[in-house]
Amino acid sequence: RFLWADGILLLFLFFRVALPTMVLLFRGEPWGALAAKTLFGPIQYYVIYRMAVEFVDDARKVRQVLFLMILSYGIVSVIGVLQALQVPGINIFLETWYPSNKNMYTFLFARRVTSLWAGDWNGVGIYLAMCMAMGLGTFHLFEERWRRTTVIVISVLNLVVMFLTASFTGIICAVLGLFILLALSPQAKHLA
Repeated sequence: RFLWADGILLLFLFFRVALPTMVLLFRGEPWGALAAKTLFGPIQYYVIYRMAVEFVDDARKVRQVLFLMILSYGIVSVIGVLQALQVPGINIFLETWYPSNKNMYTFLFARRVTSLWAGDWNGVGIYLAMCMAMGLGTFHLFEERWRRTTVIVISVLNLVVMFLTASFTGIICAVLGLFILLALSPQAKHLA
């Protein structure tokens, strides 16, 4: 199935990936890992979107995909905790596989968690605030107790790591997300 959203996403990929790549090739400029990740990173979002459109067609599959997404948020949070605890080798791993345009020593001395976000603590803070809100807003959809517990634990871990980023924007987003969850909850509707 090719949807109208495919056309918009393909247009986005043309201007975000293909056109800048052609310009860099035409100019003969050298590439680094950061440039390749920045240029070709958006393609993965389109691939995930296409997989969802083709394979997720009932409520059970939606819950499975949602649970896998929440587990991936947990991976980001665990890496953030390892970075906050200054586990030997974690910053070298992040600098090698998720290179940044900032100096690694900035993070060692600033003690701000960036996890997999290539030196962007605001980006990871906002991401984890969204993940926390998604987890807390959807944990009741899971029938198995262990899945509900896992989602709640990951959501709390997301909140902790979001505070470790020291991202003011992430904190604002987390507070707004919690207010929205409270406003949308069935109990809040009964109070009104």
